[in-house]
This record gives sequence, C-alpha cells and structure tokens, in this order.
Amino acid sequence: MFRPDAFRKASRPLLKVRYPIQRPRNHCSIWTTATSTAPGISTAIDQCLVSLRKSQAPLNGSPLCIFLVTSQYAERIDTVPAALRKHLGVETLLGTVVHSIDNTEGMSITLFDQNVQCLPFVVEESAIRRVRQKAVGRWPEFRRTAGQAEEFDLNQFRTISQGGGKALIPDALQKLAQETVLPSLLLTFSDREPHQFIDALGDAFPSVPKVGLIGAQTPFLTGRPHTLFYNERVLSGGLIGAAFTGMQFSAAEVMHPALRPVGEPLEITSCRGNVVLDIAGANATKELLAQLNGKSMAAGVAAERQLYARVFSGDMSAVYRVSGGDPSKGTLALDTIKDIEVGMKLQFLQRLNYERPPTIETSPFSIRFMVNDPDSFVSTASNESTANSHTIIAGSEDGFVYSQGIAGNVVEGSLVCDVPHAEVVINCQQS
Repeated sequence: MFRPDAFRKASRPLLKVRYPIQRPRNHCSIWTTATSTAPGISTAIDQCLVSLRKSQAPLNGSPLCIFLVTSQYAERIDTVPAALRKHLGVETLLGTVVHSIDNTEGMSITLFDQNVQCLPFVVEESAIRRVRQKAVGRWPEFRRTAGQAEEFDLNQFRTISQGGGKALIPDALQKLAQETVLPSLLLTFSDREPHQFIDALGDAFPSVPKVGLIGAQTPFLTGRPHTLFYNERVLSGGLIGAAFTGMQFSAAEVMHPALRPVGEPLEITSCRGNVVLDIAGANATKELLAQLNGKSMAAGVAAERQLYARVFSGDMSAVYRVSGGDPSKGTLALDTIKDIEVGMKLQFLQRLNYERPPTIETSPFSIRFMVNDPDSFVSTASNESTANSHTIIAGSEDGFVYSQGIAGNVVEGSLVCDVPHAEVVINCQQS
C-alpha cells in the first residue's frame, strides 16, 4: 500500500489509493497510458491509477513509467515522482512538465509491460554545451558592435555548425552502440537545448529511430528553467531517455497541418550557413515577396510565426521558420543551426488559422508529440475525465525531436522541430 508520509513536503496526501496492488495475469501488451484532466493533482493521480488497474496494466514490476504533467500540477510536483515510483514499484520513472496532454491540460501515466526491454539514461545539464545560446549560428561572433557588423563580409561566412564538438553519450549507451543488436528506438525528454546530444546520438546510432519532446519552460511554476523527472530526482535541465530493444518501430512521420505551400519548390543556387542568398539564380527575399503578393496573413498569429520554408534533399524534407530577410542584399535566414547546401530545394509555406481536431488512434501502440502554438491557449477540460489508451501523447511550445535518414545535414539526421501545430508520430508493432 502507498504510504502518505512519502510526501514530506505536501500539506496532505496526494495519492489516495484504496486497493491492494496486484500483478496482472494473462496480460499481453506493450504499454498502457492513462490520462486525467482532474484539476487536483491527487485526484488526477488516483484516477490514472484506478484506470490502469482496470485495464490490467502492470501495477507492480513495470520496467518503465512515463509521467507527464501540465503546468496546473507543477507547483506541488517535486515530491511526486519519487513517491509514485515507490508506490508502483517501477524500475525507472521518466517524465517532464509539458504544455499539453492531447491538446488539453492534464496528466498521463504510462506503464510498460514487464517483458519490455529498455535501458534508461540521463545526461546532466552541465554535460551539454548550450549550442543555440552560445553559437546561435546566425553569424559568428554575434556580439559585435554596430561598426563591426557593418564591416562583416558575407563572403567570408561559411558555416553555422562550427565549434564546440558533440556531447558525450553515457557509458551504457556507448557500450550498447557496440552491440550486434542495436536499439529499436531512442526516446528522450529534454530542456530546450538538446542539439549537441541528439547529434551525438545520431553519430552513435545513425539508423535507429529517435523521437523526443522538449519540456515546457517552468521558471515561474517550479523555480526551475525546466522540470524533468528521473526516478527520485527532479532536474532543472539536461536530457533523460530510454533505449528500447526487442521491438519494432516505424520511421517517424512528421505532419504540418497548419501550413500551406506558397509556390513550387525551387533550387537553392547560393547560400551561406543558414542563410539562403539565391533561389533559381534570383534574389531569395524578392522571390518570397513575389510569391506572397496578394496573399493575406493568418489572423491572430505573431508576425515572426507567419512564414516558413520546406527544405528538400532528395526524397526527404524538413520545415523551418523564416527568421529574417533583407531584400536589398537578397539574404533570407532560416531558423536552424545546421548548414543549408547548394542544390537543395526550397518551398515557401504560410501559416493557416488552425484548430486541432481530437486524436483518433490509428495504430495499436504509438508515440505522438506535437508543438503547441504560442499564440493560442491550451484548452482546459470542462469536466474531469479519465481515458485509457495505448498512445503516449503530449505537446510543448518548444518542439520535439525526431530523426530521418543518416546524412546529418539540415534535412537528415537528428532534427528539432518547433513549427506550431506540427506533429510527429512513431508506431510500435506487437511482436
């Protein structure tokens, strides 16, 4: 039975489970997810556990529990992961504070079957260099004076991916990378600076599917920049995750339902770093303005989130925000820290006013992460509800991680997507 005194900092018990924990029999599954939209954290946890018990999820001895919560529960969250792990008897607990659970405020608890094989890992915040903060990539030495900026020679600018190296992966993952049988999936939760570590994962496991969610920023909720859960620990940053073996996962499918194409894909004929200079031999910014002529912008969407570009390399593509442009110089910058290459193609995209429909499960077991729109609010459930499914689903304004291909450029490798309303889905098949 759960002991309420596990919550030493709480003013009252947060879990009120009144049934004995039992190990299910004749249960065949991979994972089961219970969600709750109850306004109170104790009620939400209790509802999830009751729901999991009714579905015969492994309430004792599960190798992994994924615990995701939105901001409404964040103020009292510090003591919950340790108590929940002890109460459930799980080997590993991973999780984070997110912006949404299936596009609403709520909580989800996922328990994996006892037969699932996974290797948990954690990368401390101090082990990851802040790539976007320290080497934003837009221009080298970006803290220059106005006079220095005027003297900057675009012809000398070649790459935004220079310096710093990659983060070291944990010893357990390094050993796993040498094994004959590689992981079938790498699942991660991180702060908003996962770039170096996911690049290192891409080098160590180039052909292994990867998917992850960047947690919500929580400085005014928990006093931490981010709030990540790893067993009894509550971390302020870094990256946590699990490597799964013995299962079969599909490639990641990324969708952009809130964007529409503007014009046809055109070849990039000149570029520097993340800056496109010429498209099909013409001024890149003027080409964009010409394609937008007569088209209205999406209402209620911030100006900096109106325009995007899909970059193609062969059959693969990735979407990035258009972060700036100068018609007189022809420069057009994309929001990426990876280099664009001559010969790739580019298609401009425009934001639509979009309202996400309810999720329909199309696969027995799937992981679905989405990017919440900073210009709109996550809905609050009108009443308490609890649901059981085999879909792990959550959203963040800061984006998600996914992988495609192995080249390691702006289109292939381990990538970060923070385009509003974008979704990534990866499915698991029962063996």
